[in-house]
Amino acid sequence: MPPLRIGVNALYLIPGGVGGTEIYLRGLLAGLAGMDAVNQYFIFTNRETGPGLVPPQPNFHRLPQPVRAVSRPARMVWEQAALPLAAVRYSLDVMLNPGFTAPLFCPCPQVTVFHDLQHRRHPEHFRWFDLPFWQFFLFWSAHVSRLLLAVSEATAADLLRYYRLPRSKVRVTPSGVDPVFFDIARRRTPQPFLLAVSTLHPHKNLDGLLRAFALFRRTHPEFRLVVCGLHGHATRPLHDLRDSLGLRDAVEFPGWIPREDLHDLYARAWAFLYPSRFEGFGLPLLEALAAGIPTACSGIEPLRSIAGGAAWNSIRWMRPLSPKPCCGLRATRLCGCSWPKRARGAPRNSPGGRRRRGRWRRWWRWGVAPESQGRRVYTVGGRKAKEVFHVQPEALQQAQQALLHGPADPAETPQGSPAAASSADASTRHPASRYANPFYWAPFILIGNWK
Repeated sequence: MPPLRIGVNALYLIPGGVGGTEIYLRGLLAGLAGMDAVNQYFIFTNRETGPGLVPPQPNFHRLPQPVRAVSRPARMVWEQAALPLAAVRYSLDVMLNPGFTAPLFCPCPQVTVFHDLQHRRHPEHFRWFDLPFWQFFLFWSAHVSRLLLAVSEATAADLLRYYRLPRSKVRVTPSGVDPVFFDIARRRTPQPFLLAVSTLHPHKNLDGLLRAFALFRRTHPEFRLVVCGLHGHATRPLHDLRDSLGLRDAVEFPGWIPREDLHDLYARAWAFLYPSRFEGFGLPLLEALAAGIPTACSGIEPLRSIAGGAAWNSIRWMRPLSPKPCCGLRATRLCGCSWPKRARGAPRNSPGGRRRRGRWRRWWRWGVAPESQGRRVYTVGGRKAKEVFHVQPEALQQAQQALLHGPADPAETPQGSPAAASSADASTRHPASRYANPFYWAPFILIGNWK
């Protein structure tokens, strides 16, 4: 089979301006460059994106386009009118669209990545003049594409629900984590601050996190809160709320920062918090777990599937939709949780109630203890720390092993049966190494079947 000519539509990328989809695309191209020296890749970039996006390998070609992504109407017009002509000019076999939208009249088969369907799940978070464009272009992009890649089962379920697509057209290819985070786990030096990595959007529940942190800081005044991420639609309300709670000197919003600076924060953070109300995947949660940080997250999908038993994330315990903290468990206020049902089920003064509440207190104290004890935050139901990473979702294990060891049948990847890893290799692997090689690579294992 001759080498494929693969187009990559990177016109949407605004460096430092599109959040996790930028990390996805950069990881995807770097992963492809490390594993594929045969197929030819043609990356269509805009004026904002410099040459650093495209790997220096000879089979990767950067094709700058005379359009700016910050002007969304101009970018959409160019994507719909000029990109199909470029596909003809370069004789592309397939076009990959890693940022939701696709040319509606492209002459070659297309594969489009959907990171979430927030515009359908929570349209109230979109500006009235943006929402019609999201609805129109994402709907038709989903229908004109030969294959859709969903980053999680939750996103795949949304695609099937809202767009009424055949199940065979949607494949789940979970995102992956940069291996550098496993090195962070070996050199952590925790300091008294809590870290949240999140765009400042309403659905991220950062207002609830600020209120909870204000109560937490009454008993732990030495702690600070650092919230890294793009300054989105909720930036001004969050700054006002921080000031009204008297947290101006205790809460930082540094915005989008270089990856090296973010790695340093992961290495020094005491604990990681992710209280989001809605997520398409939740890559920062995966990064925190790979870095070995004591972690708490909302009990929503897909966060529960990503974290498995490695984070304190049972939906019975974490209530992201109700940021009002309850009395009794002080550390629980960090994420606006209430008493677990098991503790609430017994009368407060009964022996069983006191015993159960004492157990939850012990677990949460480990969440703000030195790292030697902080690892115990990973225990769920009393499991030992060494058992933590053996409770990850089976689907993610299979997908990762399929990438590491090669599938017998590419058509079944990443959901098919993977080649088994040797027991000797498994014994020497980092306990979280199932995430070591990025899932960013998964889309192109399927590319031979797209033509």
